[in-house]
Amino acid sequence: VHGSWADNLRLTAPNATYADMERALQRVGLAEVLARQPQGLDTPLGEGGRGLSGGQGHRLALARLFLTEVKLALLDEPTAGLDYYSRQEVIAALRTLADTGITLVMATHQPELIAMADRQLNLSVRSSAHA
Repeated sequence: VHGSWADNLRLTAPNATYADMERALQRVGLAEVLARQPQGLDTPLGEGGRGLSGGQGHRLALARLFLTEVKLALLDEPTAGLDYYSRQEVIAALRTLADTGITLVMATHQPELIAMADRQLNLSVRSSAHA
């Protein structure tokens, strides 16, 4: 979202304090990135997360979940399009998130995410040729 880091985090937690947001960013591995920002949480981000890498954008979105009281999160390919390092950071954040008691429902092809599952449901589409 075009706005600051804080604006992006407050999408799901409008009353989050700076300390709350900093803790959430720590939990998703973005504390060091935030520390390098000239205005901290008030540093602006462009439309579509301009100013962040793809992995950082994914982790910023996950940080929002740490600021909410949801019991269930639906994630569609949460590591899609990420390089190895970014993928590992997102997977670590998802493990931490799962440890908070939030139920994660993920659609994924990523073996490391599948391995996290308590339960798996494999879906396949069968095509039928019609004359």
